Amino acid sequence: MPLLHIALAVCLFLTADCASNGKLGSGAPYCWNAKDDIGCDMRDWHNGDRLDCRQAVSAHMDWAGKARYTNIFTLQLKDTGKTSYIPGEWITVQLKVNRYPFKYRGLVLHASSSSANHVGMWRTTGNEVENRMFWNPTPGKECIMHSQADLKPLVSEFRFKAPDAGTGTITFQCLIKTQPANTGYFYYPNGVEANLRDEIPSGGFPGVGTDLQLTESSATTPVWSVSGLGESCEEHCSSLGRTCDVDTLRSVTLASPAGMESILSKTTGCAMPYQPSCSSVAPAKDPGGACYYSGADSAFSNICESSSSATLKSTCSAQHPNATRFCACKQTPVQTQSLARKIPSSDIKSSRRSQIPPTSSDQDQPRQKLATMGGGLGMSVVLFLAVGAASRLAGFRGVPLAVAALAGLANPADAHNWLKTPGRAMEEASTTNPFRQRRVTDTHAQLGPGQEMAVRFATGHTRHHYFVVVAGEDEEYIFKNEYKAWVEDYINSAPESINQAASKPRFHHCKADSECSDTTYFAGRVQPSDSDYCDHTKYPSGNLYRWKPEHTSTDKYVFYESAKYPWIVGAIRYKQIAHKPKDFDIFCLPVPRRSGKKAHHIVHWNWNAYYDAIDVNAHHTAVPEELIYGSDSGQFEINKIDHCQFVQPGGLTVPIHYATQNVSTCLDALQVAAAANNPNDRQTIGLNVVPLVNPTGTVAPEVRNLPLSFSSDPDTDGLRWPKDYIDLVLDSPEMTLTGVETSSTYDWSDFLARASQISAGKRCKSGTYYYSFANAIDDCLASSCWAIAWEHNGQTISEMSKGYQRIRVCSDSDTTEEPDTAWTLYYPPSAPTGNPAGWTNPTGWTDNNHNVYKISFQPANPSDGGSPFSIDLPSGWLVDSGEAYGNRGNGQKYGWKCEFPMLLEKSRPSLNVASTDYITGKASRYGWGNMCGDGGKNYWEIEVPNGVYVVTIFTGNPNDVGSGIGCAIENSRFIRNRNDEKFSTKLITVEVTDGRLTISSVGGTVKRRGEPEDPSVVKSLYCPDLHWVKIDRLMDAFPKAWVPTKQKPWWQLELDESDAGVGVVSIHLPGTQTYSTARYPKEDKAFRKRCSQWWFFKASEPKCYHQRNIISRNQDVSILDFYKDTLGVASPPQAYVAEGSAQPWASFLGSQDGVVVSVSDVACTDSQCRSSDEDVCEIVTHVQNCEQTDRNSATKICPILVDCKGKTGRYVRVRMRGNVDRFLAVRKIQVHRSEPKITALASSAPDGEKPMVCYGVEARIPSTTTPEYLTTEDTMDPIFYSSCYISSKVVEWLPIDDAPEVQREQWTYNGACLSCESLEANKNASLHQTPHWYLSNTCQNCFEQSPIWGEFGTATQSPTGSGFIPTQFPTQFPTQHPSPSPTPSPTPSPTRAPTPSPSPRPTPTPTKRPTLNPNGLSSYSPTSSPTPHPTSIRPSPSFAPTPAPTQKATGWRVRLTLAGTMDLVTPTFRQRFRDVIQQLVGDREFKVDFYAGSVVADVVFTENNAQVLAGQLADTPSSNLTQMLDVTVLEVSTPVPADADASEDAGSSENGSNLVVIAVVIILVVSVAACCAFGYWYKKRKGRKYSQDDGNDIVPVPPMDKGTDIQIMQVTLSQKSQSNATVNTPPGLSDTLHISSDVNSGTSFRRSPTARTPASGRSASPGDERKRLWKETNHRPTPSVQWSRYGRQRENISPTSRTSSVPI
Repeated sequence: MPLLHIALAVCLFLTADCASNGKLGSGAPYCWNAKDDIGCDMRDWHNGDRLDCRQAVSAHMDWAGKARYTNIFTLQLKDTGKTSYIPGEWITVQLKVNRYPFKYRGLVLHASSSSANHVGMWRTTGNEVENRMFWNPTPGKECIMHSQADLKPLVSEFRFKAPDAGTGTITFQCLIKTQPANTGYFYYPNGVEANLRDEIPSGGFPGVGTDLQLTESSATTPVWSVSGLGESCEEHCSSLGRTCDVDTLRSVTLASPAGMESILSKTTGCAMPYQPSCSSVAPAKDPGGACYYSGADSAFSNICESSSSATLKSTCSAQHPNATRFCACKQTPVQTQSLARKIPSSDIKSSRRSQIPPTSSDQDQPRQKLATMGGGLGMSVVLFLAVGAASRLAGFRGVPLAVAALAGLANPADAHNWLKTPGRAMEEASTTNPFRQRRVTDTHAQLGPGQEMAVRFATGHTRHHYFVVVAGEDEEYIFKNEYKAWVEDYINSAPESINQAASKPRFHHCKADSECSDTTYFAGRVQPSDSDYCDHTKYPSGNLYRWKPEHTSTDKYVFYESAKYPWIVGAIRYKQIAHKPKDFDIFCLPVPRRSGKKAHHIVHWNWNAYYDAIDVNAHHTAVPEELIYGSDSGQFEINKIDHCQFVQPGGLTVPIHYATQNVSTCLDALQVAAAANNPNDRQTIGLNVVPLVNPTGTVAPEVRNLPLSFSSDPDTDGLRWPKDYIDLVLDSPEMTLTGVETSSTYDWSDFLARASQISAGKRCKSGTYYYSFANAIDDCLASSCWAIAWEHNGQTISEMSKGYQRIRVCSDSDTTEEPDTAWTLYYPPSAPTGNPAGWTNPTGWTDNNHNVYKISFQPANPSDGGSPFSIDLPSGWLVDSGEAYGNRGNGQKYGWKCEFPMLLEKSRPSLNVASTDYITGKASRYGWGNMCGDGGKNYWEIEVPNGVYVVTIFTGNPNDVGSGIGCAIENSRFIRNRNDEKFSTKLITVEVTDGRLTISSVGGTVKRRGEPEDPSVVKSLYCPDLHWVKIDRLMDAFPKAWVPTKQKPWWQLELDESDAGVGVVSIHLPGTQTYSTARYPKEDKAFRKRCSQWWFFKASEPKCYHQRNIISRNQDVSILDFYKDTLGVASPPQAYVAEGSAQPWASFLGSQDGVVVSVSDVACTDSQCRSSDEDVCEIVTHVQNCEQTDRNSATKICPILVDCKGKTGRYVRVRMRGNVDRFLAVRKIQVHRSEPKITALASSAPDGEKPMVCYGVEARIPSTTTPEYLTTEDTMDPIFYSSCYISSKVVEWLPIDDAPEVQREQWTYNGACLSCESLEANKNASLHQTPHWYLSNTCQNCFEQSPIWGEFGTATQSPTGSGFIPTQFPTQFPTQHPSPSPTPSPTPSPTRAPTPSPSPRPTPTPTKRPTLNPNGLSSYSPTSSPTPHPTSIRPSPSFAPTPAPTQKATGWRVRLTLAGTMDLVTPTFRQRFRDVIQQLVGDREFKVDFYAGSVVADVVFTENNAQVLAGQLADTPSSNLTQMLDVTVLEVSTPVPADADASEDAGSSENGSNLVVIAVVIILVVSVAACCAFGYWYKKRKGRKYSQDDGNDIVPVPPMDKGTDIQIMQVTLSQKSQSNATVNTPPGLSDTLHISSDVNSGTSFRRSPTARTPASGRSASPGDERKRLWKETNHRPTPSVQWSRYGRQRENISPTSRTSSVPI
């Protein structure tokens, strides 16, 4: 009965109507309807809480913003002019990201008709990136969805197979999600407006947009058609009643990757990339799904040897059993043949085609929807009966297969968790499946026998956590589609007696201990003395608590050796108990090292669609406890990651330098920065190495991750630069413009007249030297110096302020004067006596004896709970209710720049309407940040006479420490940096010079160094809550500063290069904060308040005064006479007092304030400096606050940065405004280029020499969703062409006894191909050499030869090249070296899990996975001793011309019976089977046939000693074969002669298979009567013409031995007509193969510019010829064959020496 329930559930699951149920993100095989209601109207998030959506109609995933149309994504056809579809054709659909920062994470894409939500069939274009990121969740492939939440490519392409005729107009529906889980927004493409984030679309949701539509056109027969497997184009076209067009077949336009995509994609739906083939059967597809263009017909040079020879060109008659050809078929004038498809007469070809099931990559046939809402249940019952009957006849149970089908489906991420201990993802919520590629520094623990390590994981969301221990050499299994099902089966198959979950429990840590007092979940605190106590010894967790047993009863913690899964060392499964995202669970686990395994192991964590890996070295002996997590050496090393960029860095550490050839300059500077860096800093420092100009083909060429300017827009270019460090990164010879500085001449008469004394011929004995007058006088005024000394050397005083001058500020500690004729001493003015002009004594202030203004900020119509009330104010108080500035009708003018409603104060602790006063209302802190209609910040003003005022205010409760520090009164900062006084009185003295007193704010934000843009760490530079303000006039003015003055003074730089574009102009005022690489991250010049900073902004005569700024510590007390009470008290009790120079803050609003920065071709002179000659860069009126907080200080001033954006001219000038006397006090002005000089060389530079630059960064502090750096495999993304260098702390580990692992190499990325020259150069490059990545337009495979159809491997030679059937046998390629991009998923074709169902016979005793001995045999564990077999090494057989065999060869046969069905026997399994036989018996000739029933494999040996070889195989224990084949071998027969009872046995097997087929057909006929829809589908499947589908239902054949290949070709060729033109075959080759001259068997694939000469004049096998040609090139080390992650063979290049470990 349980079997019935499970099967029925599975059938219902698979046949449910895709448009009616399911949940997006659930991982179910379900196609979402993209236009279903999803997301929340942002206005309905209660108080901005995404988890509390209160919209009237609930929708899916309402924590994300509601779906709306946007123009930042475009869904279009690759053929942009196409408006209609031909039924059954393949159409390429593109989804393009139009704004670089909006790379998306989630996708639903499908086509709808007027009557159905999902029509047609989808798949990716087939490249490894898209195969890993997207999937088809339903068997019918009616939609595309994301399979994980990584950022997707900027342009994604999908193949869509148009629906059947009669469907009518179709509409493409697309739903896109941006940003990580639990946040983000939904979008529809092709909108009119951007509608970004919280913007509400015009007219409401979903906004305005146009969906992509295609109308149906009348069906036409295309010129191009896909042949059957092994069929020639001559035969195929003939079956269509057409003629093969050899000229079109050989078209140069077609013979390229671009040509194949443009011409054939709609017919073939080929996977990308397209590769060249030097064979006459090209263009064609191999059984693995790879497509090839004809290299011989291509216009590209150096692809095929002897490319001018006709022997390589495509022909109509060429054919090969492993080739599916793409044929150009033209109409024939007279119909001479039947339109029925002609079946080749070769018995061998047809028999092999009938035996082999299609590979998974060839199973793209569209399936009719199996059920509707009305018929789903009935169909499910029918299917259940069919599955059950077929399963019984086939001899296996169906339940595990159903469960595996469910478990194997990908789970799109809809929430997130992460590891809380060091791993590859560095405690981020990583969605890189199955984990991020290992970096060279990725070793996280080391263990010996019996030792354990601690692992912590976040406990935020439901579902199970899985931890799986796998040897590093077996990591390939983790990439398999069946991996999760295998792990589940491993855990469920474990005997309960070995479950250690109870003895090794997990514990819980609460962020707040009080949370763990919940007795619902916890049984108390765990003590270190407890026997099962577990914690991380390097990073202790704090208090740990024990879960109650009922919550952990389903935990699984199993370590055992499995016969089915020998690669799994152990596995743990924990159910998420409670939603506690701030907490974590912790447990300890061992990593035992099995015999024969290398030290490196992986602890793989998987939760939903989030992944991580912990890398552990397992030793044979115990590791000292203190070294389990390594030993910090205190040293740093630099490693490289390719296809990588640090983005939005927290700081900049090394200036921009040229790096086209090497990065030595930057690396040297990085070493200095690393040495200066505090070892305890959290931030990572490193280098970005980026192209100056993005390569052609990138989607966002204008987006360059180069800090050439502080100007960036995260919504446009995704860049955000730390403004404080821009000046540092541009301070290099490559970026600095040079020239001659000049400045205006000042009037020195007042300066000299006010000097209290001038002593010519004297200087002071001690003091500080400065080299500009501005810096010297600034220090003198700030420190109250007793004199300044100038070394004039005979110059007139007018030169003192110009250029380089030596000036000494005389120290107060030593007033000694020394005679020196080259010097003059100038003494400051004497201190004034008496009261200043207009002064009134504060001790006698009344409302009548001086100007006083008292304003209370109150709402216009206050009410509480709907009940109005009045606010009582004392006499003399005025009310501001938020109106715009104007006459208030009470005798005063005041108000806001734009209206600003006042609020009631309700948090002191509550509102009392019976007792109101001037603090009942407030101007809320939230309103200061509201922008007015002109985009400017809001501010408050009141009209007052010019003069000096004491301003007293009462501020409210800050939302956190430091909030409100951006506030300024008359441009003076007055709030203490911490601002943690709640409801307190503050005062400051200011001067009004324009008739209005202004309260304003700086605006913007500050944050801690390196922190992300997070509200918890970002402080807004606005005013706090403001309750009332009292303004008292004190005197007329502050005294004038002792400096020379001039109207509109200027500074200019005459450029050495007048045609150079001007970029950033940095202006350093005296006392501003600056940074230096030599002291990074410490400041080079610490910020100091200086009165000279005011002179740059304020359009008035220079003044210098010591302001009085006092802040009361008495909370909740309004002190109206605060100034009077503290007058004359140096340190008032309960108050903070700040004395000294006032600090300018915020924007200066006067019409003549500020300075003009411009570029001009006309020089300024003392007589004129006209504004009409200026090309203005910016009028500077805003104080540049530092964006970074440091030591709790967020109120520093940084250098002023002005971006001239490439303006050109002879002069760069800085000119002060206004018709008043001013003084331009600057410490330094630097002018930088807008572009490095070599940028112009980018367009003409050859590949490999394109201009590159480097610069240093401090990475942002990573969060769970924002990593330090980004990597990509998208060649359209500029990041692909860059590299990161990272300074990492060296953690020392015990040495391991393994040989170095060979790094993985990759040549295809997202459907594009790297140039082999680029790959080779970068592979062998040193750490200092700059990586240059560039693409190839030929797409040559850098590791394999092109497919040479007609030339096969024999028993003595394993086939190489992707032209052969690929394998999915795992590769133990290393992971020691990191990859620049997320690790790819396994081959797009999923493989069947090894024996997912219980075997009908007893399972063999578990044995270890065999390890090959040098002699070619396998070694096994002691529990299963192998039988020794003699081996002999014999040379490869020669292939002298011999007649074609006319009868079956005599031999000896061994029959292996395997558990499973014929579904198991994929081409990859066939190849693996042959490899295993070769490992056991050596390089011998044999053939293998498979038959149905239980799978029966007949291995026939045909050599002279065939009987001995057969006996050798028969003596191999079935348990050993089970291990090697990864499938249960039930029986191995004794050897028998091959022809003894072959026909009888075969017939018996076929009969068994026929019984299954007959039973299934009968049941399906019944199902037709029950459901006409299914009958229609069944009829269509049976009646489809073989050649009119997409080419993917062609049944491939397995690789065959040489003799069989020759038989096939001979039989075929003997029946072929010789109508095509004769082609030449290389001498000796046709004789060797004994074939006709019109079939070419291929020549070597040219992989480098080195010339090669084809063999001639000798009889040799093509394999030997190919080997000889390879050896003659001396291009690279002799390759050895390994199996790639993608299931195809590749060459493993021997490792070469390098100067440094370079992660790739």
